[in-house]
Amino acid sequence: MKPRLMTSAAVLALTGGLAAAGGAGAGEIEPAPPIAVQQNQADKDIEQLKRDMEALKALAAYQQGEMDRQSQELEAQRQKMALIEAGLGGPGYQIGTFAGPRPAAVPLAQAGGAARIQTVQAPAPAQTMQQQPQPQPQPQPQQQSQPQTQGSVDAPRGTNVLTPPGRFVIEPSLEFSHTSSNRFVVGGAAVLDTVLIGAFEATQARRETVTATLGVRTGIMNRLEGEIRIPYVYRSDRTTNTILATETTTATTDISSHDLGDIEAALHYQLNEARPGEPVLIANLRVKSDSGRGPYDVSRTTSGPTAGLETELPTGSGFWGIEPSVTFLMPSDPVVFFGNIGYMWNIARDINKSIGGALVERVDPGDSIRFSVGMGLAMNERTSFSLSYSYDYIYPTDTRIDGVKYSTETLHVGALTFGVNYQLRDDFGINFSVGAGLTEDAPDMRMILRTPFSF
Repeated sequence: MKPRLMTSAAVLALTGGLAAAGGAGAGEIEPAPPIAVQQNQADKDIEQLKRDMEALKALAAYQQGEMDRQSQELEAQRQKMALIEAGLGGPGYQIGTFAGPRPAAVPLAQAGGAARIQTVQAPAPAQTMQQQPQPQPQPQPQQQSQPQTQGSVDAPRGTNVLTPPGRFVIEPSLEFSHTSSNRFVVGGAAVLDTVLIGAFEATQARRETVTATLGVRTGIMNRLEGEIRIPYVYRSDRTTNTILATETTTATTDISSHDLGDIEAALHYQLNEARPGEPVLIANLRVKSDSGRGPYDVSRTTSGPTAGLETELPTGSGFWGIEPSVTFLMPSDPVVFFGNIGYMWNIARDINKSIGGALVERVDPGDSIRFSVGMGLAMNERTSFSLSYSYDYIYPTDTRIDGVKYSTETLHVGALTFGVNYQLRDDFGINFSVGAGLTEDAPDMRMILRTPFSF
């Protein structure tokens, strides 16, 4: 740099000297500054350039730190919101329910993080040091006017917790349940087998059921989701029956059957946007068909003292049902609270079928009030667990036989369920839950394995 500056100064000095020697016609030119002054100015420019470069490096480091912090907050929020999808249950199905079908997961494919992202605009590349404004010291991020309290979480405004339009969630599941109750409950409807006709009572029972279900969810429009579930049921019952008329005990029967279960369809609509400190409310409407083999569709014995006993088992309730319900989700870092309350209306129908010498005219299966509440906790970015309690109050079933009305007792189905979820990838996870019955009418034990994946 110095040789170039000295050469320019010499040329300038020489030009100035020649112009001055040329007389008044050449004009008056100021003498060139001394070489030492020019070199000193160049050194100052270099030092200023170095300071500018250091300031730009500090600005870039600050921006990188902000991006890293925001990425961590976004990831934490994604895991927190994905906790709901990981097995907390949700729209249209009692969360953690024991009596009915397993709760539908709540997808959160587009739930963004709640970090307060601050956009920092970098200065434009300098054309020259003379044209570039001097960088100002980068201000430190201002503290929030209302500090976030312990146990709260910033839910991003406008978050949609349902499946977005154009996206699908496929959820295969496998369920095993064991019960020693003579009550068999399917989706909020009691299937009491032969006790419905008032001729027999199962005094001892051991029922085991395996249900393989394929569930599909998709977004119809913003904040509206559709779902369908197709179950296939295998049942194995070992029961000892008593003839009510004579109070004599019949031989123990051991029956197994398998067939299509009751296909279900549901709509879920998110009522409100997610806001910090407020729950997300979801309205659900579930329709249960009678596609499964009902208790009045199975074959039975036709003669002898045990005429009317099943020789095969029902795999469905045999009745249509409609269930409106409301689900709430309340994030509270690092926990997500959830709950559901609904009413299951089981539609009565005429049977007009002779069973064991008695004419079963009409059956009105008992409706049910369904309630559940629970919480989920993220252990790390991939693992979470949930704990929930569910309760079904099932009204009596009314059966008209030979013109006489018979009613069963009310049923109380309560259960405690514990679930663990491991997220293998963002679009694929594994959920395993175990439930224990807390009331006499509830299944003794229930296990469910689910493997939802989205695309």
